[in-house]
Amino acid sequence: MAYLVLYGSQNLSNKKFLINNATNLRSTSIGIQSIQNARFAGSTIVDKKINGKSISMNGVIQATDTLSLQDVMKEYQLAFNQNHRFLRVSTNYHVFTPMIDSLGWQVNSDTTNIEFDEEVFQYGEGSVRFNADVSIGTGSTGIYTDSATKFDISSYGNGGNFEFWVYLTNSKSVSSLGFVIGSDVENFLYAEAICQYDGTSFGNGWNYISIGHVDMGTAGIIDPYSFGSVIAIYIGYDGEMIDTNEFRLGGVIWQEEDRSINYKAYISNFIASGNYYEIDHAKYNLEIFAYEGVSESTGDFNTYASTGNASATTNGEIVLDGTYDPLPVITIDINSATNVSGINFTNITTEDSVEIIQAFVAGEKLIIDTNNRMITKNGEAVDYDDVLPRFELGKNDIQVSIITTGEESVEKTVQNINLIGEI
Repeated sequence: MAYLVLYGSQNLSNKKFLINNATNLRSTSIGIQSIQNARFAGSTIVDKKINGKSISMNGVIQATDTLSLQDVMKEYQLAFNQNHRFLRVSTNYHVFTPMIDSLGWQVNSDTTNIEFDEEVFQYGEGSVRFNADVSIGTGSTGIYTDSATKFDISSYGNGGNFEFWVYLTNSKSVSSLGFVIGSDVENFLYAEAICQYDGTSFGNGWNYISIGHVDMGTAGIIDPYSFGSVIAIYIGYDGEMIDTNEFRLGGVIWQEEDRSINYKAYISNFIASGNYYEIDHAKYNLEIFAYEGVSESTGDFNTYASTGNASATTNGEIVLDGTYDPLPVITIDINSATNVSGINFTNITTEDSVEIIQAFVAGEKLIIDTNNRMITKNGEAVDYDDVLPRFELGKNDIQVSIITTGEESVEKTVQNINLIGEI
């Protein structure tokens, strides 16, 4: 199966934009520079600086039955003008909607009409275009099908992400994009998205949405062996939305997030060769600059959780995967505390320790963010002593200790370590 390659929301691996080869797509670059931890009190934030790298792609851009070569080139040039998007490569995915016609799709909410659009699309042969009459007054428009392509997700547990393209014409009025997928109308998963997969806001044109399986709600009983025949998409909007004929669904997939590659990137050069220019196709060269030099996951992975700790010192063990030094986020929730004047977090494996001298009371939250080089208490940045702990690939032994001004009492602390993963 060919890889699914995106720049932002634009599909670089459909029939309009064929990739023949790509160089330097490894998840680490040569000469990544290590950065020093802050070693003095008050150094709350330190800039992270590592080398960028260039990625080159070559292939053929070509016309379709309904789009001229010039039309296709304009579409991609417009998408490539967007900066600071993810270059995303999904290596294991399943397509629930082949997008060869609009058969099986039905109207829902404010939707009044459905057509198949062979000119504006991201996957397959076209997109499902639908109209909305906002006077119906449901507050959303959408479509659904009960005849999508089933998939056996049993071997993946609740891992992976469900992803889809939605075309918006008035994104400022859109509040959320709802998604439902399941075995039938009584047994399904559901969720809402409020931004695109790379954290950017909804925009006019194509939007690419990613929702983690683990983050979805459940109705009924899910059959993982025969899953995905029922799919529904909802576009929620406010009172400023107007009637429109230009909403589109561009396809729905499941992909294994652990095997995806995401570079923070921008397009540095895009050339369609005039030497090979014909009426329906042209060779191209696409140069992409990945300015952080490493790929990262767009999802969070909880690698360790401990609850109900009532002692002054708590020990644990976490195992981190990847090919680059991990930069986890450590969250400590304090449910009960008496005379607590500080918290010390130590990675025993790397012999790094950080001390936060603050009074803590019940209900407060401490976050040690090694990726963004900062520590927050209840959402506000605080000073700390010594270093933000380093973490190694593989096993790390950790310890949380309470500092007290007298008789201490700490109950039911919760420690979660989420690897916002460099992979």
